[in-house]
Amino acid sequence: MRISAHNLNHTRTALKHRAVILENSLSQNDTEVKVAEDNIWGEGVKIVKECRQNRKPFTQAEKEDFKKRYEAGASMGEIARLYKCHHTTVGSILRRMGAKIR
Repeated sequence: MRISAHNLNHTRTALKHRAVILENSLSQNDTEVKVAEDNIWGEGVKIVKECRQNRKPFTQAEKEDFKKRYEAGASMGEIARLYKCHHTTVGSILRRMGAKIR
């Protein structure tokens, strides 16, 4: 893959910032959001140290309910709204459960 000099400079700068962020995160054990001093992404952009799932994983009973509702005629979008997730999540769970996708 070819990379232009402009993109190479951005990549080098991003890696430099990543190293600074990692140094700062290793020196402190708290989970607050850090802001890089010489931020290449612009004023007010925050660097997050950790990322967590927004929601707990679905239980087997919930997955079976997905399949039951889908086979009864509900759409993936309707199930997704009911369970507050994305319709592609519902689709991938249905495929793993062996439901015939319509």
